[in-house]
Amino acid sequence: ESMWRAHTVSRIMGQTYQISHKYALGLIEKDDPIIYDTIFLFVVALWCLEGVQFASSFGVTFIVAENGDFVPIGRTVQKICQDELVIHVATCRKILEIELQTPRGIQTYLRLRDTVKTIIDEVRDTELAWNQNLLSEGRELYNKKTNTKITPEHLNGHTLVQCRPIYDFFGLPYGCTIPEVSPLDYLKEWFDINLVKGAPQEEKKGNYLMGGLVRDDHREIYDVNF
Repeated sequence: ESMWRAHTVSRIMGQTYQISHKYALGLIEKDDPIIYDTIFLFVVALWCLEGVQFASSFGVTFIVAENGDFVPIGRTVQKICQDELVIHVATCRKILEIELQTPRGIQTYLRLRDTVKTIIDEVRDTELAWNQNLLSEGRELYNKKTNTKITPEHLNGHTLVQCRPIYDFFGLPYGCTIPEVSPLDYLKEWFDINLVKGAPQEEKKGNYLMGGLVRDDHREIYDVNF
């Protein structure tokens, strides 16, 4: 089940691997349309991987930590989740936004629209199947604070909510009903590390994107001899 879970993204990455090596070996020219097509689909698959593929797994981890178990592990996974949702997803989206403002990007998407939808649908469906497997064979999970038994439907709802931005971005039909709010919305402080405020003097913070510096001095050398 775990290997099948990644089959769609693995297929796209395998194709990208082959094309990149053919280009490196001089077997195809850089202007060959297959290179652009492959990279375009790679970014789509990467967005699905980072934004959808592990959504339910993060949820399960955070429920365990919310219950007071393995909290240090939960805090560490928070940083992984932040990288995926705040950096990688945002980067994939921005790349596609830029490319879809070009004639080549628009033409490529229109030609590969069905393939793009198939990638999103397959990732969604494998995650829904994984959620069933995750809570089967006697495996159970409870939210101790609300005394609620977590079901595959809870995980499915969260997975579908994570799919919505991708479908909307490409103007594609969902093909299913997506909840307005994630059933795991009460875990938003785990998913969004910046919602919990704290002083770095008091604890080691994981939201390292906060307070970052942007170099805009154009490498000017300043006289520091006051």
